[in-house]
Amino acid sequence: MSSLLTLRWEIPGCTDVREVKSRPAYKLTEGFELTAVMRRDEARLKDYAHRYLIDQL
Repeated sequence: MSSLLTLRWEIPGCTDVREVKSRPAYKLTEGFELTAVMRRDEARLKDYAHRYLIDQL
C-alpha cells in the first residue's frame, strides 16, 4: 500500500535514547519524513543531522 500523504516531522531533543528507540520506527513508517531536529548541544545536533541527512536545524 502506498501513502498519498507524507508527514514531515521535527524532533525536539534528538537524544541518544530517541535515536535508538524512535528512529528505527520512524524509518519503517510509510509516509514519515524527518525534516528538522533540535538539540541544545550544537556539536551533537550537527552530528545527528549529518548522519540522517537533515538540513534544517
